[in-house]
Amino acid sequence: MKGGYLSSKMKLKMQDTLRATRDASRNLLCAFFCLMFAVASVCYGQTFGKNKVTTQHFDWMTYKTAHFTIYYYPDAERLIRTMADIAEIAYIKISGVTEHVVKKPIPLILYKSFGDFQQTNVILEPLEEGIGGFTEFLKYRVVIPFTGSMNDFQKVITHEVTHVFQFDILYKNPLAHIYTGEFLYSPPLWFIEGLSEYLADDWNAEGEMVLRDAVITNSIMPLTRLQDFDVLGERVYLGYKEGQSAIMYLVEKYGSEKIPEVFRELATSKTKDMDSALRNSIGISLDQFDKDWQEAIKKRYWPQLGGKQSSDSIGTDLTSRNMGYSVRPVWSPSGDLIAYLTSQDGQDEIRIISVKDGRLFSRTQRDQYESIREKGNGLAWSPDGERIAFVGIRNGKDFLTVLDVVTGKIMDRIGMPFDAAYSPSWSPDSQQVLIIGLKDGRSDIYVYNLRDSQVTQITSDAFDEGSAAWHPSEPEIVYSSERNGKYRLFTLDLNTRQTRQITQGTQNDIAPSWSPDGKKIVFCSDMNGIYDVYTISADGRDLTRLTNILTGCFNPVFSPDGNSIALSIYHENKSDIYTLKATEFLNEKITPPAEEEIKEPLYVIDDKSVKGVKYSLNFTPDLL
Repeated sequence: MKGGYLSSKMKLKMQDTLRATRDASRNLLCAFFCLMFAVASVCYGQTFGKNKVTTQHFDWMTYKTAHFTIYYYPDAERLIRTMADIAEIAYIKISGVTEHVVKKPIPLILYKSFGDFQQTNVILEPLEEGIGGFTEFLKYRVVIPFTGSMNDFQKVITHEVTHVFQFDILYKNPLAHIYTGEFLYSPPLWFIEGLSEYLADDWNAEGEMVLRDAVITNSIMPLTRLQDFDVLGERVYLGYKEGQSAIMYLVEKYGSEKIPEVFRELATSKTKDMDSALRNSIGISLDQFDKDWQEAIKKRYWPQLGGKQSSDSIGTDLTSRNMGYSVRPVWSPSGDLIAYLTSQDGQDEIRIISVKDGRLFSRTQRDQYESIREKGNGLAWSPDGERIAFVGIRNGKDFLTVLDVVTGKIMDRIGMPFDAAYSPSWSPDSQQVLIIGLKDGRSDIYVYNLRDSQVTQITSDAFDEGSAAWHPSEPEIVYSSERNGKYRLFTLDLNTRQTRQITQGTQNDIAPSWSPDGKKIVFCSDMNGIYDVYTISADGRDLTRLTNILTGCFNPVFSPDGNSIALSIYHENKSDIYTLKATEFLNEKITPPAEEEIKEPLYVIDDKSVKGVKYSLNFTPDLL
């Protein structure tokens, strides 16, 4: 769940989908083995009870590598070589750590976009945004969409292939184990998911944020209670991160060679007893291992309390009464209202509230769309004050959707010529909308002109674009783009198409937007290990830190008068919308990180054709 990265990758919208995922898993025979969802980016929405949209016929082809058979259709051909390279490298890594080989070819089913992925018939449950992929145990089928980020693509493939190795080690013959009853038992989910996250190197500032928040609020769930994640309720992503942290602790204290030892113990145990496996491999009980691990993470995070700003000591919380998450704030041009995204009962909605006291002004009618794309900005309020733009999904398609602020009704719904679209931003004259589109395996920035309905491509490169924002008065944009696996900030002159890199270093710089006078860019960065708010001048100088938050924050935006910022702050397992006055800014001058050489991506989209073979139907048992 990253996510995201929750993201991703994480994006912190996980509650309802993961609750539905647990129900779906039970329906597919095994409490955790049937559906292993990788979180790559992070947002989750309600799935259970919705109908799956199927609008497309896929002409399947196959491409074989040393250890995999990749299933794809012609539109996804450009991604095949990349997927093959990533999968083979992942196989070597996982095989080395687990001391195991999977003898039969592993099926990888590739979709070039999340919209196509939602139509898979490998499982019958609907798949909502934020599910990075899944592994079906009976045939070892790994099903993965491409969402734009090559870094996320690599992590999800590694995560899911790890599950295949786990299945093969623990249940070499699934049908036989079903017959004997051994399949009724499984190792604890914290160990299974934790190892998959560990081998995928899916540890970042968002994951640390969730774990740190749980430690500080004394809400860590003991490993002894994490046989599955039902006990966590809405905090399922915490289970992934607890498991990963526990695996990291196991490796650091006892050595990586203990991982295959634990697996061998589990494989020979009919009941897959973790306590016995740990006693026989590292010499201590599960209860003692849990206590030692909890002590280690408390020693790691408790010292960070000193000098940090807690959510209770910073700004004004406008959404504390909300039960769900609250993210992606945008100011009205008048400065007296804020719109943001939330989810109630598994349904996305836009709420508009008073800046003064958080009083609800209006909310969208949920029947006007199925869900909302949250990646990037999420929402954009037009400079004329009359409209809010967002990307709404309807009948499985992405639409640039324009909402009338006063009536709350949809004014326009414009189909986008992309596999996915996100992060809208209005031009200063309210006549054009900047948007990021994922098309044929590449994400780029486009401009949609409302007057003539023309779409103009602005960027064309192999890098993932995270979010973009239009300058308040000039034909210039600022955007985040993935380089060397991390996001940097760039500006682009729309007249000359010249780009300029604004931030350097090895950190993630995300969610940029402009100050009202256009002289500064406000953004979030994890350069301190925690996502805090920073500003930087448009020429890349004068880097200033505004917050020192204990947990983490996202999507800061200046008020129209420049005297406040709105942002979402994570605390106590939820995100809320806060406003922070300029008098509360730290205004700490920071020496910009050193310039880092930007390398070509390790994995790039390959335009060369592959020698695939037409897929032929092959019937095998699916379920007993």
